[in-house]
Amino acid sequence: MNEGNYPTNQFTRDDAGGLRYLLSRDNVNIEQLPPDVAAADGSTNLVRTAFRPGIEKITFVRVPYDTLLELSPPVTNEWFDTYYSNGIPRTQRVRRVTTRPDILFTATDLGLAPGLGGPMAAWRTGTSNWINNAHLHSALGGDGPGVITPGAVIAFGKLGQTILNRAPFFLDLSNPPFQYFHWGAFDGTTNLPGVFPQGMLMPLNPTVSFAVEAGETASQFRWTVWGPTGGVYRVEATTDFVNWVAVGTFTNLTGLVDFTEPLQAGPRFYRVVAVP
Repeated sequence: MNEGNYPTNQFTRDDAGGLRYLLSRDNVNIEQLPPDVAAADGSTNLVRTAFRPGIEKITFVRVPYDTLLELSPPVTNEWFDTYYSNGIPRTQRVRRVTTRPDILFTATDLGLAPGLGGPMAAWRTGTSNWINNAHLHSALGGDGPGVITPGAVIAFGKLGQTILNRAPFFLDLSNPPFQYFHWGAFDGTTNLPGVFPQGMLMPLNPTVSFAVEAGETASQFRWTVWGPTGGVYRVEATTDFVNWVAVGTFTNLTGLVDFTEPLQAGPRFYRVVAVP
């Protein structure tokens, strides 16, 4: 399933049914409490391994996070853990103290996407540290059930609208260049989705078009940037979508600015950044 494709024809009814089954309270499996879960009253009388039902849904709670120290203020969660003993549901009050988010959503430069020739849209941590409880079900070597270990990271590429214009497909602008999707968010209501980026860059909306035209030398190409007059822009270039180098800064005096850049060997990508 690709980023941004929820729902699409790739997200099947079977997929939705599988997620519903995994979270359903009617789905009961032997599970162990994570090591950092303790009894809320401080006692050691805690049932750690037992049959446990699903939780019906996942609730995301936003917490403050220091991106430099990679820490958040300690957060204490207390809840009633439900488990089955001799087929009878029982509860015990438990506590868990966290000093960093269980799931961290972030935005960064992710580099080139393998085989696509464009920027990587999203990335996540792997599953090698997840806990597989298959052995508790006499299914040694099986595929769970298990526990997703806290500390997962889901990173989104922080570029805005991305346009690729490359040979041999688009030697000029007579054909529309390939456009990547926009990041956005919706709240499950009839409100229109919000499109990113938002805030300072959104009203500026700088756009870049590339062309190699007849009469121009083979050693350079030209692009045009347009936007509100008075805006100051910096043009940056990269070959890997991680390391960016400034190639020019200009003030948009008339609403339309032409720029030229020497052609480079291999692929080269550009972005326009509004200068505060």
